[in-house]
Amino acid sequence: AVMAAIQDRKWVDEYVSQALDGRKLLEAGLKEHSFSYWKSDANFVLFNAVEFADLILQKCREAGILIRDRRNDLPGALRVTAGTPSQIQRFLGVLEEVR
Repeated sequence: AVMAAIQDRKWVDEYVSQALDGRKLLEAGLKEHSFSYWKSDANFVLFNAVEFADLILQKCREAGILIRDRRNDLPGALRVTAGTPSQIQRFLGVLEEVR
């Protein structure tokens, strides 16, 4: 199935476009909630959750949102994947509760 998907240029282009749009939406939301982040060329954003990391992880778990704890690699770092606009809005809602 993977080979068929990547051979479908229209699907690949659409997927890449959605990932880029999602990443921009995440970056804007993180900035709006005063979280710094590392620029990314991938379909995810690594951000500095500072002292809110544990609370963000807990609230995301409660909301059924899976993000990655990267604090073993970088102090305060959490990683969020650029999903659909509605998924990103759910995540940003958690940040609004926290900040």
